[in-house]
Amino acid sequence: MQNIQLRTVIVLTVISSMIQLMHAQVLTRSSSVNQGIENFVHTPVSKDIIYHLQPDIDFEGILEEDRRKGNPIERVAVKVDQNYNLKDGIWSQYGEIMIWQIGFSAPRARSLNFLFSNVVFPEGTEMYVYSKDGKIIHGPVLPELIYDKVYATDIIESTDVVILVKTSVKSSRTLSLNINGVCQGVKKTTDLRAFGDASDCNLDVNCSQGNGWQNERDAVAFVIKNGQDHCSGALINNECQDLRPFFLTAFHCLDANQDQQLSAAEQNLNLYVFRFKYEAGTPTCPGNSSGSQGTWITYSGALFRAANAASDFALIELNGSIINQPNISISGWNRNTTMPTQIVTGIHHPRGDAKKISIDNEALITTNANMWIVERWDAGLVEPGSSGSPLFDSNRRIIGQLNGGNQNIGCNSTTGESFIDNNRYGRFNLSWTGGGTASTRLSNWLGGSNPPLTLNSIRSSWININGSNFICTTNKTFTLTDPIPGKSINWSVSNPTLFATSGGAATSGTGTVATLRASSAGATGSATLTFTLTQSGCDPVTLVQQIWVGKPGLPITSPSGTVPIELGVSAYHTVYLSSAPGAAAFIANWSVTGAISRVGVNIPATYSTHVGDYVGTGNWQVMTSNTCGTNSNFGQYNVTTNCNPCPRVIVNNPVRDVLIVQIPDYVIPISRRKDYQNSSGIFALMNQNGGIVKK
Repeated sequence: MQNIQLRTVIVLTVISSMIQLMHAQVLTRSSSVNQGIENFVHTPVSKDIIYHLQPDIDFEGILEEDRRKGNPIERVAVKVDQNYNLKDGIWSQYGEIMIWQIGFSAPRARSLNFLFSNVVFPEGTEMYVYSKDGKIIHGPVLPELIYDKVYATDIIESTDVVILVKTSVKSSRTLSLNINGVCQGVKKTTDLRAFGDASDCNLDVNCSQGNGWQNERDAVAFVIKNGQDHCSGALINNECQDLRPFFLTAFHCLDANQDQQLSAAEQNLNLYVFRFKYEAGTPTCPGNSSGSQGTWITYSGALFRAANAASDFALIELNGSIINQPNISISGWNRNTTMPTQIVTGIHHPRGDAKKISIDNEALITTNANMWIVERWDAGLVEPGSSGSPLFDSNRRIIGQLNGGNQNIGCNSTTGESFIDNNRYGRFNLSWTGGGTASTRLSNWLGGSNPPLTLNSIRSSWININGSNFICTTNKTFTLTDPIPGKSINWSVSNPTLFATSGGAATSGTGTVATLRASSAGATGSATLTFTLTQSGCDPVTLVQQIWVGKPGLPITSPSGTVPIELGVSAYHTVYLSSAPGAAAFIANWSVTGAISRVGVNIPATYSTHVGDYVGTGNWQVMTSNTCGTNSNFGQYNVTTNCNPCPRVIVNNPVRDVLIVQIPDYVIPISRRKDYQNSSGIFALMNQNGGIVKK
């Protein structure tokens, strides 16, 4: 074969997804099998990825330095300053979809996580961070989840990790990102900081001791501080119970230099990550975490609200909303000054492990004026990483957050009872008044004009779609689940002409149930269902659910098929599904007739590759569906002999400035095959749609 070099400038770009999440959070999915990133981005994904090898880290030396400085917060990772941007990855184009990928490899690390700056994601952009083996996938990260142009990812427990960004050709012109920090997870033979690493004296929240604590445990989160350190904490309710995402943790979790003051830099929480529902699937009770880690919920970034060193509290507010999130709750609290004399309970994430529960049946100790003290846990214990976690009274209300205490030296392996504890918790009632100002006390944020002494835990209200969000010609109900006590409820729909208003169906009403029906068999289109919860003196709480009336809209493809595509005999061409409005899933059924065949016949997919069989006309059809019906789009090929047989061109990937293609011998006339250097011809570099990029 003859190698031909086409020296050209490749214009790099990255497509929009039509799927809009209703919640301001990102999911991290952990599985024992490869989940296939293509199932999430709905398009082919190149396996030719540039992996950037990361420098070796002296983990032991850095941990020893932490001990020498007396750092009270155990690190989970070591940040390495870097400066990667879009030029350091590779791009692939699939119709109007552009995929950008970059890989990282750190063979000596336990895990990898990343800190971003200058993040500008145009509408429709998605980002995923996943392990090379596809067992851990974090995403999608959507534009509305980016605050102040920065983002911190979850920890991916793998030595090889890929970052993928998907956007449209048009949107890619304004897309940007910088990866400023690559954090390598601490890896050593003992004292680890991840799933299964906490002491086997611990009791998982999924043990029997966690029964009845669902509302409180779903408020507790594992906190990753600036990609390196970890603590615990919990969402906490306010007097209006408006689902505002206030989060209580420890002052010392923010105080990096331990000077009992919080600088502006220490109050900058943009690169904090909060993991909810991080639990073990099948724990031993007591014992180590085991089983599937499943799926958990992460939030990136928060705002500082108040803190005080005396009672070691910090109140922050998560970026984004927890409204319409069925797996999250908000803890209640007790600001009474009297010491609890009954059972107290702690829920926490020791050593970065899955969520644990600890129980003490004896009265607390008050030898420290600012602290409640647990002399010894009767079941379970707390460890480094548990700092900031809530202590609950017997009525399941927060009375403090973990400050510290003696290191446990063991436990009863049968009961989980610990031997040495003396764990200190900053008193909630003292934090309420704190230092007397809005930035040093809780009352300004959690109370109002007449705050109660106690407040109960509540779950986040959410809209139960009862199977699907499709509205056909029979009545379908949507239910507001976990309504907030004391609030009035009204609901309405947008695009009311799409809906019937008889036979029990309506377009607005009161109460927790909305009954909807399509106005006719031909009605089709997008709408929103809105529940509004109101209470005098408080801001309204609004929940929105996107719904679809009738059969799907017209599936959109790239190319569109409105103009016949010229195709040679034996030449290949791919049509991509760009948008599937109203479809039950982002897949399609494809079929062809006439002078073309399909490669991969009868495989529902997001794209279809076609080959010209003979001179003539070929037709393709794409069909999407939902529970109300189907819709389809069409296109045509004109198959000609101007490329018969068509040369197969093998392109090396990735491409940077120089593109090397291999021209099969049979394409070159026999008389010229012995004199390649004097061969002449026209070589064209084209995109998937047949457009010429370079000639």
